[in-house]
Amino acid sequence: ATCTWKDYSQCPQMDVMLVVAGSSGMTLSFGRHTHGYSGLMELLREFISVAPLSGQPSGSTTAGTLGTMRLGLVQFAGVNKAGGLAGRADMAFPAPTQPGPLAYGTLSGSVSELDKEIDWQQANVLATGSMLSRALGHAANVLAGAPNDGRKKAVVVLSHGAIYDTDELADAKTKLDVAGVEVFGLALRRQPAVTDVDNAAVASLESVATAPKADHVQSIVLDELLHDGALGGLCKITGALGKHLVDEQADTDLVLGGVHKPCDTHFSKDDCNVDPGCIWSEATGTCATSLCLQHSCNETECVADVENHCYYDATADHCWKEMLVCGLFSGNTAECEAKPDCEVAKDGVTCIDRQCNQMTEIACLNDPDPCVWDNLENACVIEPCSATTEAQCALQGDECFWNTLLPVNGTT
Repeated sequence: ATCTWKDYSQCPQMDVMLVVAGSSGMTLSFGRHTHGYSGLMELLREFISVAPLSGQPSGSTTAGTLGTMRLGLVQFAGVNKAGGLAGRADMAFPAPTQPGPLAYGTLSGSVSELDKEIDWQQANVLATGSMLSRALGHAANVLAGAPNDGRKKAVVVLSHGAIYDTDELADAKTKLDVAGVEVFGLALRRQPAVTDVDNAAVASLESVATAPKADHVQSIVLDELLHDGALGGLCKITGALGKHLVDEQADTDLVLGGVHKPCDTHFSKDDCNVDPGCIWSEATGTCATSLCLQHSCNETECVADVENHCYYDATADHCWKEMLVCGLFSGNTAECEAKPDCEVAKDGVTCIDRQCNQMTEIACLNDPDPCVWDNLENACVIEPCSATTEAQCALQGDECFWNTLLPVNGTT
């Protein structure tokens, strides 16, 4: 079992090559980062610390179990096309002679290898121009050599400014297409305002990205790298990149262990509430992430959170909200009453979902159940005699009767 940050917990099995610009422009300041390339490396370090990596070192022939990821990292730069591709210093990753643990520009699911890879890249920025051909060709070779077993394959090119050799990318693009690789581009802006340099980056990236090109290229400031519009959305069907990688059917089937998908993809209360990672917000009328997921890496905290009705699944190493099917306890009054979200119906037998179980007045009044806020009890309670059918009215107790003379039931 592996503890995974909730935003990446829906990941399909995938291999991703990150092709990052080491141009002179990347050595300038980017927002709060005084050195853009170093800032980029630190954000990538944060990404690998939370991504659902397979744990396997480079050189492995498989990508581990479903729901895991392998990453590769290669730098591109350069200014001169003369001398042919082989004679250009426009690609960088550690040579095999470098002491490990390192991934050497190949795919790895090992945090220690990738962390050292970032260390090397951070210390060896080329700081020249922007020639992509060799690095993209290297990424294509790596992914073409990965097993074709249904895993997703992607290249993410992170660039600032124009790429100078877009006329030499045809061979790499063909190899990527044949291997079924999705190619994305992230144009990194120095400031929120869009400049001509940023527009040139987008145009260059669209020349290499998978169609629809405009949908595969995003323009972001550096600190948006881990947001849903960039790498943070790589595993989410609602993410700018993830929507091209996460299967809609798999997502519909709740892909993490067959039980959970992003809460913002549930649009009804019923769909939301059957997902153990989500909870319906009566106040906003939307499906929100259960607070139980914040304990996914801590069994003790999970079990102790009785207010949010959390339980710990040791097999999946996740903290979920407790999923109750109250009807299972019908006929067993003690078991039914012991469950905080269940109650015994007026017939004294049937165990039903507890109505008006909201903790605040606003949530109570927004509950679609017939609820009112009792100021004396400081609690959400069922509105008296609120049934809409004669059978329901009979279950609400002797204080209510079905009035056949009125369009709704009355009270005694």
